[in-house]
Amino acid sequence: GLSLLVGVGVYVQHAGAHEGLHALTPADHVEIRNLYAKYNHYVDSGKDNGWASASLWTEDAVFHINLGNDRVVRGREELAAVAQGAGSPPPVLKAAHHAVNIMIEPTPDGAHGRAYLVMVSSPTQGASETGLSAIYEDDLVKTADGWKFKMRTVTAVTPTNQS
Repeated sequence: GLSLLVGVGVYVQHAGAHEGLHALTPADHVEIRNLYAKYNHYVDSGKDNGWASASLWTEDAVFHINLGNDRVVRGREELAAVAQGAGSPPPVLKAAHHAVNIMIEPTPDGAHGRAYLVMVSSPTQGASETGLSAIYEDDLVKTADGWKFKMRTVTAVTPTNQS
């Protein structure tokens, strides 16, 4: 375990040493992955009337939602409203967000994250269905309160019905 962590740290520092990028530490990678997990849990539950989700973003955050009815959400108040409208408290969730295959790369301003989004809903007990697949593209910054989303774009990759 420790040798893997050291190996990841050496790779991450080496990767960040190029092109004037700030190296991401193994701790940065863990915190960013936890940020993705918190987003999924908080938006699904609407925790604290959506404010738990909104707290994961910078004050000037922008969220581009390209899921058919494209829209742009700006600032924490609008972000809280999105999470409040999307979420429902456990054990019943309207839909469960799953961010998978997360990639994190250093940038001059912080990090860029990319992940697949798979949403699963359970319309009846014992039944599940995949409702959406999409791609997240994220600009992430490290603040005094930890890593935050500064800009996120989610774009659907689910095929549309074509004749």
